[in-house]
Amino acid sequence: MPSDEAEPVAYPAPAAYPSLWTLQQQLNIVQQQQSIAEQQLNTVQRQLATIQQQLNTINTKADKIMTAQEDIDAAVAAISAIVTDLTTAAANIQAEIAALIAAGTPVDTTALDAAVAQLPAAQAAIDALETPPPPAPAP
Repeated sequence: MPSDEAEPVAYPAPAAYPSLWTLQQQLNIVQQQQSIAEQQLNTVQRQLATIQQQLNTINTKADKIMTAQEDIDAAVAAISAIVTDLTTAAANIQAEIAALIAAGTPVDTTALDAAVAQLPAAQAAIDALETPPPPAPAP
């Protein structure tokens, strides 16, 4: 037959429990360790914020460099197209002049010859823009 009475619980003897003073010391140590850990966490968070700011600065500069490089690439492509056009035009003009002279057509080409003679210098100037010297190393 079941009993309505609860069985008594066996508690350890009081000597087996740490003293209140020992518990307070352990709590103090844990609180000190928690405070140190919080300080270290704050330091790491500040360092992380500094690194994030530096990364943002680097990304901004890289974006500017990439944009500048794209502009330079576009300018080089445009200059290259102009050089090609000038080279083709000079060859065509010289061929037409030679054909006119060969046909015996009396045409004064003195001004045209002078203009054509200037094309190689213009092309050389443009070629110099195409391949600039590398930048000097930073000190």
